Amino acid sequence: MGAGLDMGAFWKHAVGTAFIARGLAKWVQIEDESAYLGGLLHDVGKVVLNQHFSSYYAPALIDARRPGRWFEDAERDALGLSHTDVGGHLAVSWKLPENIQDAILYHHEPWRPCRYDRVVCVVHVADVLCNRLGYTTVEGTGAVDIDPLVAKRLSIGPKSLLRLVATAKEDVAASESFLAALKA
Repeated sequence: MGAGLDMGAFWKHAVGTAFIARGLAKWVQIEDESAYLGGLLHDVGKVVLNQHFSSYYAPALIDARRPGRWFEDAERDALGLSHTDVGGHLAVSWKLPENIQDAILYHHEPWRPCRYDRVVCVVHVADVLCNRLGYTTVEGTGAVDIDPLVAKRLSIGPKSLLRLVATAKEDVAASESFLAALKA
């Protein structure tokens, strides 16, 4: 287990989150390609921090593995900002659509008011489910629950959560096939 970001794990998580977000978006009847792109890019700030600030970021990645430690808190303690801050800045500078900007900025804080809150909620749930299925960007992290307000907003009850998890497993399997095809 190296100190830096494992890019293979990063891409498995990003593509898995994108596939889950697209499926969930169809289920809650919002534009699925926006959810897909939001899921794919939601953690782009981690790549920038790892690539350009590795001497500061590597200790944050180690700190984030501590039990009960929130990933963004470890980043902010080490760097004064988080991957969502950096990713959000990139999304704005790249002139990505506002719904993608919101997904990148707020996927860990879906209760924050923003214009595209349903896309943010979908990416939040997809991120949590992908982590729960073992596709985390950093081993030992990702034990966050779906925010209760998001569950209510998207009408996710206990029975529908079971269906979502089953569908998420299928989506992650499809993302594995997609990633394998890219390597071929």
